[in-house]
Amino acid sequence: MNQDFKKELRRAEREKEQARRVESFWDAFRLTENGHVKSTLLLNSFCLSILFLAVLRRGLLSADRSHSRMACPCAPGGRKSGQCTAPRP
Repeated sequence: MNQDFKKELRRAEREKEQARRVESFWDAFRLTENGHVKSTLLLNSFCLSILFLAVLRRGLLSADRSHSRMACPCAPGGRKSGQCTAPRP
């Protein structure tokens, strides 16, 4: 019976330690601590990463549109050698 108690005590301690580790892992992703911003550098980096992704997406969409405008108007696959007689736009 004493061994069972010790096993339960060790199991409870392991669970508590695991819960503490999980909580500290997720704390790294939270931008606030006790209602205050953890770090202005962290917040600034987060905002700049979102801005970078927006600019990158916009650039890729713009490049895709300009590429489709340069394609041959008479062939859906674009300008193939010798098949398209339409002038380039």
